[in-house]
Amino acid sequence: MKTITKHTILALLATTAMFASCYEDKGNYTYTETEEITGDGFPDQISVVQKSDYIELNPTFTSSQNGTIDNNPNYEFGCLLWKSGGTFEDTRTRQKDINEEHAKDIKYFADLAQGDYVIQYMVTNKTTGVTTNFKVPVKVTSATYEGWMVLCDDKDGNARLDLVSRISPTRINVVTNLLGSKDPKLKGARSMYMDAYPFNYYGRNGLWYCTEHGTYTLNETTLTSQYNITSEFMVAPENEEVVELNGLSMGKMFAITDKGNIYVKSSKSGARYEDACNTFTDGGNPEFHAAPFVGVSAQRPADYLANKVLFYDMDNKQFVVLDGSDNGNSSMCSTLDDPSDKLFSYRTGRDLITMVNTTFSGSTVYSVLQDDAKQRYVYGINLSSGQITQTMYEPLTAATGVDKATSFAFHSQYPYMFYNDGDKVYSYHLINHAANLALTLPGEEVTMLKFNLFLHPTTMLSDKSEEFAAQQYQLIVGSYKTSSTDGNGGVLRFYKFDQATGTLTLDKEYEGFARIKNVMYRER
Repeated sequence: MKTITKHTILALLATTAMFASCYEDKGNYTYTETEEITGDGFPDQISVVQKSDYIELNPTFTSSQNGTIDNNPNYEFGCLLWKSGGTFEDTRTRQKDINEEHAKDIKYFADLAQGDYVIQYMVTNKTTGVTTNFKVPVKVTSATYEGWMVLCDDKDGNARLDLVSRISPTRINVVTNLLGSKDPKLKGARSMYMDAYPFNYYGRNGLWYCTEHGTYTLNETTLTSQYNITSEFMVAPENEEVVELNGLSMGKMFAITDKGNIYVKSSKSGARYEDACNTFTDGGNPEFHAAPFVGVSAQRPADYLANKVLFYDMDNKQFVVLDGSDNGNSSMCSTLDDPSDKLFSYRTGRDLITMVNTTFSGSTVYSVLQDDAKQRYVYGINLSSGQITQTMYEPLTAATGVDKATSFAFHSQYPYMFYNDGDKVYSYHLINHAANLALTLPGEEVTMLKFNLFLHPTTMLSDKSEEFAAQQYQLIVGSYKTSSTDGNGGVLRFYKFDQATGTLTLDKEYEGFARIKNVMYRER
């Protein structure tokens, strides 16, 4: 038998008094149930492609007290996007309000840097002021990893970079305005280049875009501008901008400025551009103005003996050459002596219209020139194995409308030239001297013709299929809808070419660009 002590009796009396007090106060207190809000429609994670997709949420909400509250005016919705590490470039903050209208449904264009983010979705009871939070991880992947870079002129004439983004073999998105609002406004888009050597040796790519008012490097990940290439000069040229760049496969980079000066540097050693080499005297001052074109071998892998570089002397109206070999003198140019069996004189006395590098017959550089009577001619000069050989001379008398052409393309497999005349594209057989109307685009103006030869062997590319490799022999046509008023009337088309008939068959088509001036595949 247990003994009940004095302390036990006192504890029992206290407990009895407490229960009695609670019983007497019954009805003096009000108990309020805490509201619980539940939400449906929140995925475990949202994955989007930058500048291509929308971050979308269409949730539904239920209150434990008021039932469905999706349209209840007593509740307010909000949504913040948080960057996981770092800040947003435009606001310099870690969070961004993506629902300033306080709508229930979210549709926010993913103009964001690739990386990880978190959505904080908020439902607030305006009566009580209590907020319920829902969180969803967001992963933004790159839209600029691989695809067709499309250099355009916008409606104000400024260079704009768009992209046909190859997100996967089955998903292709058009992404526009990659250069960004903070990038320099450069008039007159011209061309783009990618250095093949860093891809092989340094694990990265050098990328550039050229305009009539300067050349800038591109960030290899975001394809935004980085810096003016003139910062790579030993002494920055005064009031002078680089407008053309090439020769990269030779391990050297040849830059031509708007003043007609030629500069060279080694892309392997990373040396800077030094003195101008548009001179015929070793170490001399510039003696002529070079046209903004660089003629080099287009062979891939590179023909290491093909080390001669063609330029055009606009003052004396002649082809000149620079020896770009390791043992050559890259500080000066030389004139060319006409061979005894010449097809033409290197001293043409004509104006250069364009110069195009191809792999036809090893390495043929085609040039189109025009005389004082506006008659046009095509010249072929082969650079294979370090030799300079005349291979083609053709007065274009049978080429309908060629006198009005503004864009030219030359096939690397067949002796064909393509040129535009308004809304028309012609194919011209360089041996049979026959022009064929290959394409008409009613209501459009053709702004660009090009073949894009890949810089790397197919075995090194992300897609090694024959179909993918065959794209380098498709004619790429850029055009602009004449009825467009928003500056986005550019159309990019890819055509398969039948050399037997000289005809074109449409393979792919993309829209939404500005005025297309050049196209290059961003290889991976």
